[in-house]
Amino acid sequence: DRKALTAPILARLQDGPDRMLHALDCELTEFSGERDHIHFLIAHPPHMPVPELARRLKRRSAHVLRREFPQLRRGCRGHL
Repeated sequence: DRKALTAPILARLQDGPDRMLHALDCELTEFSGERDHIHFLIAHPPHMPVPELARRLKRRSAHVLRREFPQLRRGCRGHL
């Protein structure tokens, strides 16, 4: 029962993907999160497969979060 997503981490997640999404011609339209999961609602072009978008967003977000919040490196390996 890990609840790793603190308020500062959730705030960073909400502000973080804008540059990457813009580069992919996507837009974050809604965000919500709790201590153990998050939800993104993203407007994306029809040629962008949802699994590809999710993979890119998850990979980039995990990289940024691990760099900015070192405590995530210990207990969340493979789950961000």
